[in-house]
Amino acid sequence: MSFDSMLAGQRALMALYAPIDRRNHVHVPEHPVDLDDRLAQIRLKDLAWGLNEELMGEVLSAPESMRLEEVVDAVHFYLELHLTAGGSTDPSPMTYSFQGDRPAMRPAVGDAASYLALTMHALKNRPWKQELRETDRELFFGRLQGLGFCMGRLAYSVGINSEAELAERYFEKQQTNLRRIRDGY
Repeated sequence: MSFDSMLAGQRALMALYAPIDRRNHVHVPEHPVDLDDRLAQIRLKDLAWGLNEELMGEVLSAPESMRLEEVVDAVHFYLELHLTAGGSTDPSPMTYSFQGDRPAMRPAVGDAASYLALTMHALKNRPWKQELRETDRELFFGRLQGLGFCMGRLAYSVGINSEAELAERYFEKQQTNLRRIRDGY
């Protein structure tokens, strides 16, 4: 299993969540979005906020026994952001994340949160601005790749040893998410 298999799994989840989001009046554009579109940027920032909440709230506050599960939840948010934005899969942003010394968890969370903020900062079309600005795609996608690397490092920090192992954990959690959708959670 690989980054591509996780993306395929996340596409399937997104297809199931989209009607639920729309019923709840959430703007869910087709993906990949037009990065210069204001509504698309609002959606990307909403997804980023969900990822940030998962990183800063759940991962940092979770008891040690739950951290791995919370990191995998955060990876779900990252994958949805990646797909919605139209991020590259060649190479996988996580390819080199699982090498070298294992990072400490708190700094790994900080690195991911910082890269997330930098990635979103590349989107300049705020709702109150009257003039549209073209997104610097090279900057945005470079930062999105960097965020993927940081997410892999975060997974490594909590004991996941490879992209394949992360994918295994991802699909275990996906079963929980599918059950929740089915049960109306």
